[in-house]
Amino acid sequence: HRLRPAQMRERTSTALSDPLIDMSDFGSVRDTRATTTRQRRRYRSLLRRAIAQVASELQLSKIGTPRRLDLAAAEEHVRFFLPKDSTGNLLNLRCSEDEFSARVGTGVALYMRFVRTTGYMFAVATLVALPQIIANVCGTRLQLRWPWEASCDATLPPDGEPVARLAALGGQAALHALLSTLLGNASLGEGLWTDGAHLFSASTLCGMFCVYVYWVWSTGLRGLSAAPEASSARASDFAVRVSCLPRAYTDPHAVKAHFSFFGPIASIALSVDSLPLLRSLERQHRLAAAWRKLHTMHALLPAAQKARRAPALRRAAERLLVKMTRARATLRAESAAPCVCNGTAFVVFRRRTDAARCVRHFELIRAHERSHHLSVGTNVDFRQLYFRTAHKLQVSRACEPSDIIWRNLRYSRATMRAAGVRTTLLVALFSCLSTAAITVANFMGTSHSSGAITTVWVTMVIIASNVVIFNLVPYFAVRRERHHYRSYQHMHMLLKMTFFQIFNTSVSVLAFLFLTWDVDSNTACPLSSPSSGRARPAFACTHMRLGGPGLLEIDVDALCVSHWYSTGALVLMNGLFGDLAVILGIIEFVRPEKLFARRVRALHAATQTEMNEGYELDADLYLPFRYQLTLKVVFLTAMFCPAIPLLLPFASAFMFASHRVDRHSRSARRESIISAVINHSLLILGTTCCACSSRRRA
Repeated sequence: HRLRPAQMRERTSTALSDPLIDMSDFGSVRDTRATTTRQRRRYRSLLRRAIAQVASELQLSKIGTPRRLDLAAAEEHVRFFLPKDSTGNLLNLRCSEDEFSARVGTGVALYMRFVRTTGYMFAVATLVALPQIIANVCGTRLQLRWPWEASCDATLPPDGEPVARLAALGGQAALHALLSTLLGNASLGEGLWTDGAHLFSASTLCGMFCVYVYWVWSTGLRGLSAAPEASSARASDFAVRVSCLPRAYTDPHAVKAHFSFFGPIASIALSVDSLPLLRSLERQHRLAAAWRKLHTMHALLPAAQKARRAPALRRAAERLLVKMTRARATLRAESAAPCVCNGTAFVVFRRRTDAARCVRHFELIRAHERSHHLSVGTNVDFRQLYFRTAHKLQVSRACEPSDIIWRNLRYSRATMRAAGVRTTLLVALFSCLSTAAITVANFMGTSHSSGAITTVWVTMVIIASNVVIFNLVPYFAVRRERHHYRSYQHMHMLLKMTFFQIFNTSVSVLAFLFLTWDVDSNTACPLSSPSSGRARPAFACTHMRLGGPGLLEIDVDALCVSHWYSTGALVLMNGLFGDLAVILGIIEFVRPEKLFARRVRALHAATQTEMNEGYELDADLYLPFRYQLTLKVVFLTAMFCPAIPLLLPFASAFMFASHRVDRHSRSARRESIISAVINHSLLILGTTCCACSSRRRA
């Protein structure tokens, strides 16, 4: 397209005379009297090859000598999107919450405030639970043995291995300290002090959690009302959403004329069914990017390699040109096809008072309809309710333009609900499978333990089963569900991931409540562990009886409850510690996939734009993933803290660590401290594995 016909003929003739193009059995290129099908096919192949060579030469001449990619420029590109202070420097990590909130937006600010205050709440709850913890430590129900007792010497390594013996002794001491704080060790009913301490802590914690829920609700409302966006004019204040428009004979002029009754209109955004056209545009964009990348990578090669790779470049360019030609033809056909309205439009008024009056008008109409045609105190004009006298409209306040998913507006609400139900059932199915995998792994790790190795692989199975939900829920939400707004999309992702993770953990932990074990008193210290493979069948611990007229009572055997503290409670602590060390410490803070993209893939980028994209921080699904992990810890702590009081200080430490990780994750200075954090995390993980190696269960 950029060459005159004479230049194109000259360059094509020169390309056909190239010795790399085989001209045998064809004759002169100017001989167009091809009579057979084979000759015509051969001529088209040669012409396509010549055009590919000419187009490649034009692209290479346009590129010239490409400049080398600059990592410093990519890092500066990332710094441009990070929050900064009034002087233009990066925001200090030790800045105040108000200054941080003013730079990151209302949503992130509310989340950060929620995490920090939840950490303080759990810290206060730890102080409230101290009487309960002391009463549990003073109990003797679990019959714990001290690690330095003579009966525990058989479980320790021989004296010839002092390091291993000291590590095992420290692990037994840590396990004894953990088990002694459990509710199962408390001697309830044997003293006024124990019963009073538990009554005081339990009642106070219940009141604190009720106040905490009310605080979360009220703080969220106050934060939204006090946000800077709430007091300033927004784009959504001038617009309304119109639904149930007819698909045929709907144009912007007709919609504008219908809503001019409420005031002057600035513009009409009519949503059309253009999904095939969008797909063609995306495909054309991908092929054009692949064309530029192919020639840029060839231009970066040394001169000797360029000559050797020239035939491969021509073949690849020919294949790409064929695809680009077909994609261009498809795009031209899709552009010529008429795009009909999908029933939705956004009307933008010049004054926001007119938009508010329009919304209020249709709200009064709905109030009249709900009142069964009785008077509600005002007169309403129903003429604006029907478009073209036959189609009943639905009008509501519009959301922000960036929140709209335009390609999903073509789907009705019924289709959206059906897709949501299907994806929820699929996620529930995979959640049940992952729950079964977690339960089996915990059972095998408890009954057939080999020390630290078992602890590591059981933790990996638990994390992998949760990662399945992490991957499925966003995929279904983006690709299969038909949400009209991104806010609803993220909210559904948050609710599904939170619910199914809590379901996974709770079921796998409570499964041990319905199993009893044959224990061997000489297996381990400080508590006898279950014998290998000698668990009784499920529900052997339950006893059902009729307690009254039509009432069924289910009792759980006291021995099963006692055994749960040495199995299910430790499984819960193991899973939560895995969330802290692996998900929060490595996946969320270190971001290994981002390090790989920056340190490996970015070095092989073809253009500076591609390298900059590799360095960018992914923030599209940031809040749903961070909220679901925080809510999981909050729910599990509130559910199991009466039996395991040490969950309260653990949750407090988790919240403060999450707060610091969230601050560092939005800063360019985080890479400078990742090495130190990795070293400390590995040290803590190694210490924990040594502590767990002294027992023969997970």
